[in-house]
Amino acid sequence: MANNYYEGTGVLVLDRVTPVIKALFGAFALDASYPGNGQAYIAQIAETNDPQWDDVLEGLADLAATLGLDLPDQQGDSPLSGVLEVLAEHFGADQDEELENLIEHHQFEDGAELEALLLIATCFDDGHHLSAIQFEGCWYCSKPRLFEFGGNGVSAHPAASLLRSAP
Repeated sequence: MANNYYEGTGVLVLDRVTPVIKALFGAFALDASYPGNGQAYIAQIAETNDPQWDDVLEGLADLAATLGLDLPDQQGDSPLSGVLEVLAEHFGADQDEELENLIEHHQFEDGAELEALLLIATCFDDGHHLSAIQFEGCWYCSKPRLFEFGGNGVSAHPAASLLRSAP
């Protein structure tokens, strides 16, 4: 039987790693000290870490608790939506239209998307000043089968993002 895998590495371009960055990107094997010079390493490695929205929820709920914020009881909506709303108010981003749209319409299921995390991070800026995410990943198969290999790259900036894929 053949197994399929996805792996990728990249960097966050920022001033420094802060509690918000740790909460959002901690599940991406965040390394604040490498490579340095305004960049922090992130990775998604098969069978090691698979960043999910549940990981982001846990990180942001812990952040909210550290900040002394009360989290609402969730009924119906995604628990992450409620945490995001509380943090948006705390960071003064509760009127940001893009963030409101994300909170209202995103399912927050399965894998956490870097572009959505970038939006959240830029709205919840606690001094990190995240300016971009650069990430390259690949899919591969444990057996050399036809068309079981591919890659993608993300170069996301707060003002505009570019996603390119090669099947």
